[in-house]
Amino acid sequence: MIRKNVSGATIGALMFAGLLWVCYTKIPVVMLMSGTVVERLEASAIVRVKGRKIRDCKLVPGTWVGFYQNKAGEFAEALGEVTHPGDKSKDSSRAAGWWERKDFGLFKVDGIPAYADSVKVTVQHLCDGDDIPRVTDNGAWYVGPYVE
Repeated sequence: MIRKNVSGATIGALMFAGLLWVCYTKIPVVMLMSGTVVERLEASAIVRVKGRKIRDCKLVPGTWVGFYQNKAGEFAEALGEVTHPGDKSKDSSRAAGWWERKDFGLFKVDGIPAYADSVKVTVQHLCDGDDIPRVTDNGAWYVGPYVE
């Protein structure tokens, strides 16, 4: 009887540890991100982004990449950079807090064609115990094609 309980407890503990590992490695840094168009220019779009930061991971400076939706409906890398107008703390990271919706500020994606109607951005984060940065995908946000 004792041997049966010990093996059952061992299996249960291993399953629990496996579940924790999966949750720790697969839970995204941010989620429920939404974007509101602030301005659409011929070659760029500015979006105000809000969402929830689930994990307290550090942003890797200089890893922002912008994308636009091309005519085939696929995302292609923007030719310009991603900037944050009005943000004086470049490459700063917000504190985690899944219970509260945070304002992540303005995201400006440069180098997009006038026909592009959606944008998204990626950035890399390092979480505790990570040796390799994880890519955080934000968007896609509808910005509409540029109209003169």
